[in-house]
This record gives sequence, structure tokens and C-alpha cells, in this order.
Amino acid sequence: MARARRAAKPNIARILIPIVAGLALLTAGGVAAWQLWPDPTTSAQPQSSITTTPAQASAPPTTATPTESLNATPSESPTPEPAVVKAEQALEACRAKVAAGDEVIKEAKTGVGHWAKHVEAQTLADQGVYTIEQMKAQFKATRLLGPEDQKRYREAVQNYDDTDGDCGKVADASDEIAAALAKCHRRSVAHKPVMEPGAGGMKDWAKHLADMQRNKVQHVANPQAVWLRTYRAAPKNINAFKEAIDNYDPPSC
Repeated sequence: MARARRAAKPNIARILIPIVAGLALLTAGGVAAWQLWPDPTTSAQPQSSITTTPAQASAPPTTATPTESLNATPSESPTPEPAVVKAEQALEACRAKVAAGDEVIKEAKTGVGHWAKHVEAQTLADQGVYTIEQMKAQFKATRLLGPEDQKRYREAVQNYDDTDGDCGKVADASDEIAAALAKCHRRSVAHKPVMEPGAGGMKDWAKHLADMQRNKVQHVANPQAVWLRTYRAAPKNINAFKEAIDNYDPPSC
């Protein structure tokens, strides 16, 4: 009778290898799962390696205040010398006077210019260049400008008279102020030879405007003769003013 076949002993090596491999897989999987599993005690943001205590976190930042900034006082500007102040005031007053004189000449130039055009209309008509209609049209155009010419001129003259200013030398003035005063003085002196014929021309213009207004109200006897006398006398001041303006080239102030 044949002997029963002994059961083969299990190969321990074969059993252990799968077990070890399984354990290795479980261990690796456990590590991977632990790394991926959210931890309520950790944040997804990178954490600082420096530990901050609550007291340090709540304390406000401090800045150093330099001691000298607490004790600093604003610097005081030096008080100008009385002579310097006097020179500066003299220059300011001088410039104001010169500016007022410039305005008088400007308004005289405008007014005498209109007066010259008024007179010119008669001259061109006498020469046959203008027709009677053209002469009358130029008479009217300039006559209508006359009252405003006179108003602005009177105001400029009044302002000039009311403005105090002396462009003479000032003791102890700096070189800069002395030079400015000298230039303004030359301009101020140059005003006079222009203002005088300008005043004469504006006076002639004012007289003619008054004659026309009077004739309109009460009909002056023989107004044509009155006009011709004014017309013949007009070129004296008109030409003198024109010549003065042509020669007027003072330094700026």
C-alpha cells in the first residue's frame, strides 16, 4: 500500500516576502495619506520659524525720536537794515510814478491819434482825395471816440498827479538798487518832452468836442468858421507830439 504523501511545508521565505512588501506599501501609503490629510493645527501657508509671543504681537511699533527735534526752534530771519528798507521803498515809489507817466503817454497817444485822423479828413477833402461823404464819415467815426479818449486821459493824468515817487539817488543804496533808480530816472525825465505836446493835442481835441456839442445844443453862429480856426491851429501840437513820440526811447524801468 502506498504511503500517504506528506504535506509540503510552507516556504517561509515565500510567505514573508509578500507580508514585508505589504507592510512596506501600507507604511508608505500611511505616510502619503498623513501628508495629504488636512491637519487643523497647521496652516497651508508657510510658517515662520520665529516664535512671536502674544505680548510682542500686540505691542505697537516704536520709533525713535531724536532729542534735538524736540528742542529745535525755528530760525529767525535777520532784520533788514533801515538804509536797505529805505532804498527799496524809494525804488518802488519811483517805479509807480514812472508807470503812471507811461499810462499818461499811452492815453495821449490814443487820443491825439484820433484827433489827427479827424483833422486829416478835412485835409484830404481839401486836396480832393476824399469826397464830402468820406470826410463826414471820418469826422463821425473819430468824433464818437473822442469822449472816451478824454475820460481815460483825464484819469491817467489824475493818477499821475496823485502818485508820489522820486527817482533821485538814495544814500547807502546797494549797487543794484542804485542802477535801477538811475534807469528809472532817465525814463522819468524822458516823459516831460512827450507829455507837454500830448497835453496840448488833447486840449485841442477836447475844445473841438466841446464846440461840436455846444453847436448841437444851441446852434453856434457860423460853426464852420469856428471849425476852420481850430483846424488850422491843430497841426502845431499834433506834429510836436508825433515828433516827441518818434524820439521817445527811454530805458525800461
